[in-house]
Amino acid sequence: MSREDCDQDISADFRFQDEDDWVFSLGDKTYYLSMEMLMRCSVKFEELAALRATQKLAGTSSEHAIALDGDKPDGSDHVTIQEFENFRKYLEGKSWKDDTPYTVTELLDVVKVSGLWKFPEVRWYVLGDLQDMGEPVEAAQRLRMGCDCDIIQWVEPAFTVLARQDSLSIEQIHILSPLMASHVLQCQEKRIDFRTALLTREPLPIGSLELCDHPCTESWPALWKLATLEVLATMECIDRESDTVRVMEEVRDRERVDGPEGIDVCDSCFDVIRDRLQQMNVFSEEAEIIRNAAVALIQCYTFTEVDEEDLASQGKDWKDWRA
Repeated sequence: MSREDCDQDISADFRFQDEDDWVFSLGDKTYYLSMEMLMRCSVKFEELAALRATQKLAGTSSEHAIALDGDKPDGSDHVTIQEFENFRKYLEGKSWKDDTPYTVTELLDVVKVSGLWKFPEVRWYVLGDLQDMGEPVEAAQRLRMGCDCDIIQWVEPAFTVLARQDSLSIEQIHILSPLMASHVLQCQEKRIDFRTALLTREPLPIGSLELCDHPCTESWPALWKLATLEVLATMECIDRESDTVRVMEEVRDRERVDGPEGIDVCDSCFDVIRDRLQQMNVFSEEAEIIRNAAVALIQCYTFTEVDEEDLASQGKDWKDWRA
């Protein structure tokens, strides 16, 4: 069953206001929520429910409300009232009279809170909603939320987008943490250093290859120089092996037609050289620089392994916390 079909089967006008509600506080506001609903989909609220064993009045009135404010010194577990309101609206469902779609901001608030408070099904579902919207979240924000909100599948793609840029904008630096920004900037520097080093690198020990005596043997070093200059001048990151091969082929074809006489490598020799460079991983080095930098950033954080396939197999029970 699709998410859309499931949405149609659920009454979005359901609100929890019965005697089983628990009282929670956030900032200066008080909330009445169904503990039964919360316990069905969150370990955090299972633990809060255990308070009744030692604190009989916990959650029974505004005077004994259970505080949802974060307590970490760095504020990483702090939830704003707006974030909580959007989370609660998503958890309980909108009124049947309200047919407006959730905004990106609302969904991102749900992503954050569901990650902090360990609501795996809710988080999986809202990530699916965001995915259905395409790529509405800017890369810097995706990287920040991926690292801070335990969404490992966001980290490497967002990091790659940022690393492919020549530099980070002021707005992106403000969004990222110092650790994230430094990893991206260091990766960008390594990528540029790699391209510069290509110019002085020995193109290939062609003596070990079976090439034509002329003009291929003499033309190859000059062709390599032209190709690496073009790679160095390319603004976009060449993070795929196929793109690097394409640049080499375009330079060769252009020089065979328009270039000065003498810079030419025949098809058979070019195939031999290309295959050897691929074996030496020359064409994939830039991609490896970015991939290794992304992995290094991921290792700075602790991510929870979630069995996405298992959650996906429960499609018929999507949003069953409202039941």
